[in-house]
Amino acid sequence: MTHLTLDLQIGVVSHSEQLLQQLATIALAIWPNWHRQGVSAQWMQQVTTMCQRGEPPQIKGMAVVAQLRALGRVIAGSRLVLILEGEPQPLAAAELSVLIRLAEWLAAATQVDVAIVLSEALAADPAIDAIRYSAITLPAHTAIAEAEAAATTDTAPITAHNSARSPRFYPLFDQPHPESPGEQRLAQLLAADAELHTLFRFNQPLKTVYGSCFVVDLLWSAGRLVVEIDGFRYHSSPTAFEQDRQRDFELLLSGYYTIRLTHTSVMKTPEIAIAKIRDAVRWRYATL
Repeated sequence: MTHLTLDLQIGVVSHSEQLLQQLATIALAIWPNWHRQGVSAQWMQQVTTMCQRGEPPQIKGMAVVAQLRALGRVIAGSRLVLILEGEPQPLAAAELSVLIRLAEWLAAATQVDVAIVLSEALAADPAIDAIRYSAITLPAHTAIAEAEAAATTDTAPITAHNSARSPRFYPLFDQPHPESPGEQRLAQLLAADAELHTLFRFNQPLKTVYGSCFVVDLLWSAGRLVVEIDGFRYHSSPTAFEQDRQRDFELLLSGYYTIRLTHTSVMKTPEIAIAKIRDAVRWRYATL
């Protein structure tokens, strides 16, 4: 998903230009794993050349709306959701209306799902009646902060903030993370392994019996086996240490077994990493 923090003084035109840059960055990051239905062959030919050169797929002179729609479609295979968040200060009625109109415009332009994060104080505002369906209540105002904190994990999210900050990436469902060399390397190893290549899917959400939901690095669904790739930088703090064990506990009681590989081992001794996964798979076959 992409999370866009908006300055409502800028206006829809500037927001669309900003969003175009961010979607192009995301599209380049996941290239060539694109969803290719519904885009013109001419556009695809042009942006393919750009991506092969390592350039974000933005075409000068092409209408912004047309590019947003094309980029939204090719990224949609990763279940793209645009999350719009207003500035932290309370929104005036006019600003809230602008935010809602912008969300509706983006949904039409990109053909992807758009969500708005609002404070509880605005939940009863008549201005949001048009988009109130499927609304959910999040704990206090911590949802975005927690998403930001998640950016310190190895599967750090696709975040598209304003231009003052660099994009960061949320897990892309069904794909190895574009900024995780460990996941990319393991994807290559699994694809080349006759025994394992059809079993695992990358970055899968799992709900636990406790009501929590975790995105796991790799999942063999039939065998209820999870593989996590842990980098020392993001998994060595006391907080991360506790969180990892709580996560494993909740997954275990939900029927999932977890094995953890270090990022270093995947990169330096990949044959050992793949052997561990193979041993775990064979053990699960024997116990199912």
